[in-house]
Amino acid sequence: MSAVASMPVSEARRIATGLCGELGPETVAAETAAGRYSAGPVWAIRPSPHYRASAMDGVALRAADTATAPAPLLFTDIGPDQSPTAGTERPACAVDTGQLIPEWADAVVRVEEVSRTEGGYEIGSPVAPGHDIRRPGEDIADGELLFSGGHRITAADIGAMLATGVTTVAVVRRPSVALIATGTEIVEPDREPAPGEVVEFNSRVIAAMVEDWGGRAVRLKAPGGSDQLLERAIDQGLAEHDLVCIIAGSSVGKKDGTVKALSARGELLVHGIKLMPGRPAALASVKGRPLLAIPGYPVSAAMVCREIVGPMLTS
Repeated sequence: MSAVASMPVSEARRIATGLCGELGPETVAAETAAGRYSAGPVWAIRPSPHYRASAMDGVALRAADTATAPAPLLFTDIGPDQSPTAGTERPACAVDTGQLIPEWADAVVRVEEVSRTEGGYEIGSPVAPGHDIRRPGEDIADGELLFSGGHRITAADIGAMLATGVTTVAVVRRPSVALIATGTEIVEPDREPAPGEVVEFNSRVIAAMVEDWGGRAVRLKAPGGSDQLLERAIDQGLAEHDLVCIIAGSSVGKKDGTVKALSARGELLVHGIKLMPGRPAALASVKGRPLLAIPGYPVSAAMVCREIVGPMLTS
């Protein structure tokens, strides 16, 4: 396909997104996965909760011992670590929310419904077995599907994974974008610019946009005005990244050599988009990998990124 002047934005976007290949998976710690997309389904390794737990602050006891209420019944406090003996009448022990329920108990009476007595508790209402006890797997069952592939992982998902034993998760690799700022007039932001010099902030702004779209931005060393350095930076970007963006030099000025560099590397697909500002943008395909020239005028750069780069990273 030959270069097209003043191509509609929709067509340029279609060509650009068509160059974006599938991103493989990578494994990350579950606690760092917020905002990432799952590379496949994720299942619980263990139930949550994984033990019988008290749902309330209160007193654990045997439900059968409360059957004769509402007459006030006295229960003996045997402590949470003891088992009732044959002579213990109506055993009970205090439990906090989330605490392990003793094996001999099968119900909890809320603390608001219990009166403390010397050596025990007084209870005036019957309860059924399982009352205010959380069963194993009540929230999430062992082997339950937490979420499917292609799901954008949220903070709640991280909690569900960690609660059910999932400490690592396979996610879609973030697209890597190399940013190469060009121009003999550009200087770093920490340097006081002389008349005629321009502070290089474009790559920082574009990097922030890339990160916001879920990509990983890497700023390569600005090659200045050397064609050789520019070619070296392009080759490095193509070897290590999914998308290479060259900032400035895409127009037809006497110092604008970016499009020439694109053409030398591969097939020039687009030069000129019906976008104001941003018309001089150009796109080439190098062995199936996209190489994009972004105008240096800051508003133009932002427009091209919004209309072309953003869809490439999120399609």
